[in-house]
Amino acid sequence: MSLFFPGSSRCGICGEVMASGDDVVAFPAFLPRRHPLWRFSDGAFHRSCFVGHADGGAVQRLYERFLAIMDSRPKGLKSLEEINDWGRDAFNELEQDSTTESNGTDPHAPRSSEDRSVGRKRGGES
Repeated sequence: MSLFFPGSSRCGICGEVMASGDDVVAFPAFLPRRHPLWRFSDGAFHRSCFVGHADGGAVQRLYERFLAIMDSRPKGLKSLEEINDWGRDAFNELEQDSTTESNGTDPHAPRSSEDRSVGRKRGGES
C-alpha cells in the first residue's frame, strides 16, 4: 500500500495536503512504470479527486483485475523461477488489456462526480 502520512502527504491529483479526517483512496504499486496510468500506482488521493478524475474508473477496473490475478496465483509454486514465470504470464494480460484504458486527459481534468466503490484506505486507516 502507498505510504500515507496525514498532514504531510499530498493528493496525487490536486496536490493539496491530505488531513487525517480526509476520505482517502490509496493503491499499492500494481502497475509498471511504462503503463499510461502508472501515476495512480503506489499513490494516495482524496476520494473526491479520484472519483471525479477521468481515469478513475479505468484505474479501479485495473486494480480489481490485479486483485483477481493475485487471488488466482497457484499455491504450489516453489522456485523463484516458477513464481516469476507465472507472474510474467499473468500480468502480461493485465498490461496488454489495459494499455488503452487511459483516456489521455490531463490528470487534473474534472469529471462527473459519479460515485464508485474505490480504494482501501479512509482517513489514517490501512
